[in-house]
Amino acid sequence: MKKERRSLYEILFGKKQNNVSMTSLHLMNGVPYFGRFGQNLYNSKIFRETLNTLAQNGAKLKMKHQFSKNPNSRVTNDLNYLLQYRPNIYMNAYDFLYKVLASYYENNNAYIYKDTDGKGKILAFYPLDYSMTELLEKDKEIYVRFSFMDGERFVVPYDKIIHLRRCFNHNDIYGDDNKALLDTMERVKVVNDGINNAIKTSANVRGIYEATGILKDDDLEKIRNKFRDAYLNPKNSGGIITTDAKGKFIPTESKPVVIDNATMTSIKEEVYDYFNISANLVKSKYTEEEFNAYYESVLEPFMIQASLEFTNKCFTKQEIACGNKIVFEANRLAYASWKTKISVISTLMPLGLLTQDQALEILNLPPLPEGGDKRLISLNYVDASKQNEYQGVGGKDDGKKEDEWVSI
Repeated sequence: MKKERRSLYEILFGKKQNNVSMTSLHLMNGVPYFGRFGQNLYNSKIFRETLNTLAQNGAKLKMKHQFSKNPNSRVTNDLNYLLQYRPNIYMNAYDFLYKVLASYYENNNAYIYKDTDGKGKILAFYPLDYSMTELLEKDKEIYVRFSFMDGERFVVPYDKIIHLRRCFNHNDIYGDDNKALLDTMERVKVVNDGINNAIKTSANVRGIYEATGILKDDDLEKIRNKFRDAYLNPKNSGGIITTDAKGKFIPTESKPVVIDNATMTSIKEEVYDYFNISANLVKSKYTEEEFNAYYESVLEPFMIQASLEFTNKCFTKQEIACGNKIVFEANRLAYASWKTKISVISTLMPLGLLTQDQALEILNLPPLPEGGDKRLISLNYVDASKQNEYQGVGGKDDGKKEDEWVSI
């Protein structure tokens, strides 16, 4: 029996429906289609290293399903496996988030297809790399027509798409593109071209060979070629040229303009400022304070947006009301100094806010073989309404002394 060949499109979306009658969605602001923008931007070293910095740091986030205690919830622990280990058969969780974030910053619109079975159980998440999208409408339902790099087009219900957008302002559905960065990237190109031309210019000996007498064009060309081959080549390592009465060589001075370091740094900073990151973050030389600034201004807003969008597209209103949600977590303390980590543990542990294993995790140490889930609390803290009893004033003395610790 001949095995049927299926494309990746059919694996994701099923059979293509070419005869579905839909109309373009009319928006109040903007057009209902969005073309991929900035392919040339991605070919720029500065743009790509910035994008890579944002994507590789964001890909460290941990996606997590917080469970509901509702027994009727249709979502099981399988969802946590998808989120934390294998969102689809082609990607691990890190690769998945990297690709999502790269599209998010390059195009300001990232799309994730939610694959489900007939009962609504989530089977996989697929980030979609598109060339163009168009919003369609049928029976008051919104659909998205994706056009891919090879020309294939598929229509997907919008409620099966997790849509993350950046610079969400002028369009009702889409995030605005990165055209605001074009002038800066054009300056980057001019600077790079100038450096290349300066190198080429400085590598050439320029001058005029003045031949005596009146010669034909062919004879002049022969003299020029003979002089060039004899002296203007790497073999002339001494750099000395000899001439006779038939002509003389007059060198011309060429001073290529080279962009100074301050100008180069300023142009790079424009790109980094556009994405709210610092040069030290790109170079992996950031301090604890610089990483905290990146976390609060860049990473945390994405985490909030992604958590809300994933939650609303993965659960019903009833499931959300029962406490189901998807959260994005980041261990900020992994980038903190040893002094800060010790300070956090010293402050939180006496209050019973950390288990022993959590404290060890902050220090990047392995958990205890057993009993690591216990919380220790200092007896220096007591319920205000029972302070007289604790101090032995008009109450019982339980025999415990100050500064003693108990497990809870």
